[in-house]
Amino acid sequence: MPSKQNISYHLLQGAGLMIKVNEKLDGLVKARIPPRKGETFKQWKARVFGNHQIDVEVYSLYAPPPQTRMSTLIRDGGGSYIKQMINLFGRHKDVLLQEGVEQAKDDVTELFSTYPAEILQQILDDHRANLHPAAHEFIKGLIVDEGGKLSSEVVLERLVLAYSHALNR
Repeated sequence: MPSKQNISYHLLQGAGLMIKVNEKLDGLVKARIPPRKGETFKQWKARVFGNHQIDVEVYSLYAPPPQTRMSTLIRDGGGSYIKQMINLFGRHKDVLLQEGVEQAKDDVTELFSTYPAEILQQILDDHRANLHPAAHEFIKGLIVDEGGKLSSEVVLERLVLAYSHALNR
């Protein structure tokens, strides 16, 4: 269920309009939040919140009279709500950033720990005349056993063990 800050965030992100919802929204959001072309504020509220009378304020820039006290601007300016919006955006950004970092780590690990079987097949084809039949069969077995992507660790482990086994004969 969208929170008041989520609704405000999505409207700010989608339409560039900052609002403050002054009601609890438990189960009241009925439709998608971005406004439709030509939709009035009243129509938007009715579409998003249904027939419920929800108090929604719109933030807009204005030049206050010079004699306005700063404390009045702070009190009436909605700064605490704007701070909540910024915090929500920060958390959303942090989640997206962390997901991107995790995906990049996975991609780099995959890139450096595996390689396509075609590389080993190309080596096999290029050096077929110089390979002992047992070495040829061993490498062909690696390609078949490991499938399309070969794990560097598995290939090295099997090569070391095969070499050791050959020396022990």
